[in-house]
Amino acid sequence: MIPNSYLRLTAALLLLSGCGDSNTAATDPHSTDSAPTTVVLPTTAPPPQSSEFTPVNSKTETVSYISNADDADIAGPKGQQSRSSDEYWHEVSGRQLNQGIELILSQPGGLVRLAPRADLRSGTLIHGDAIDPTTVELRHSLQKANQASRQDSEPLIQSATNAMIMASAGVDDDSSALLLSSKLKPGSYRLSVGQPLLADARYLVHVKEKGSPHQLAVSAPSSLHRDDADLQLAIDWPGQLTADTDLTALLVLENGQRRSVPLHSSDGHYVARLDLNDEPIVAAGFSELVIHSLSRVDGIDIKRSVKTAFKRVAQTASLSGVAREQWHQGQLQALVTDVSVAKAGRYQLRAVLGGQDNSGKLQAAMRSDIALWLEPGRHQVAIPLDPTRFESRAVRPPYALMALTLTDQGQMAILDALKEAVTLNPAP
Repeated sequence: MIPNSYLRLTAALLLLSGCGDSNTAATDPHSTDSAPTTVVLPTTAPPPQSSEFTPVNSKTETVSYISNADDADIAGPKGQQSRSSDEYWHEVSGRQLNQGIELILSQPGGLVRLAPRADLRSGTLIHGDAIDPTTVELRHSLQKANQASRQDSEPLIQSATNAMIMASAGVDDDSSALLLSSKLKPGSYRLSVGQPLLADARYLVHVKEKGSPHQLAVSAPSSLHRDDADLQLAIDWPGQLTADTDLTALLVLENGQRRSVPLHSSDGHYVARLDLNDEPIVAAGFSELVIHSLSRVDGIDIKRSVKTAFKRVAQTASLSGVAREQWHQGQLQALVTDVSVAKAGRYQLRAVLGGQDNSGKLQAAMRSDIALWLEPGRHQVAIPLDPTRFESRAVRPPYALMALTLTDQGQMAILDALKEAVTLNPAP
């Protein structure tokens, strides 16, 4: 499941594919009314390389849009993302559920969800039945299967919800849910299902320990160059790992394939070593990396899972690092920047400009977006500007280019960005 933050990112990058022209069109970079001056743009993207993939957006018309800007528009692309988790999950077979599986519970009042999963690994679709939660038994691992519980003991399952009720609440994947007792003690438990299940059917077992202070956290890049085999991770787990093998990673590819990924410690971080042969460039596709840990805090075992999503990006274009300003009668009319393109496609440039306010502080005033189709080669792209925006936001020269991003709309990925603000001054 793609995280909401990645869906919002996707929606944002699609914005220009259907926007109409504003009252300001792209400026002709060779206009005789302008007096161009050259500025150096501090960018660090690698040289562009051609790549084969099916683009998400292949519209060829040019569209542009100018609007007021604020400080939120200055923020550069977020190359890192962080996730934390107070839950864990894994898949088991129907046979395992009938025989009984181990649950590690670190606090009372947890939630357990049991959901059948579609399985095509055999070439034939296998989809297990929804589990009747009244057939689920939970007991302490030290308690034998045929050992009766004491009549005065507290039930370990406080309440149960079947698939029909879950569907009425919007969870329509045939899930069943268990609310565990508020008096349950931390430890190892055995969960079994008395309902006969297909032996080879797959089920997701999802344990949520809401509000737990013991969380597994990971920080990772949101994108990865197509030729990079290493994914740099910062992983923080609660307490101490119980064994060297109790921190593992699982890669889930865009096509649903799963495989274990080795983790290597490096300078206080971890590196997930990926197989490049398993990673085709898919413009719309995200891969997931799932981290599992088993650790111990004050003698209590803590089991956690966390996942982070990333996508492979081909460096199909880059900014040249040079731009030309176009001024007319003391007003900044346009910014012309060179773009080197290796693969034909639809690209977007977004610039945020500002000036000095009454207190002399640099303040964002205008955002300009242009999306257009570019063929391979070196292009001069004029980013249209509206000088009246500076006046309406009460800013004056010296102006500054505060942010500039180059996006490949075919891949839905930011390829290059400005590292720091660049001052813009009219020609003497």
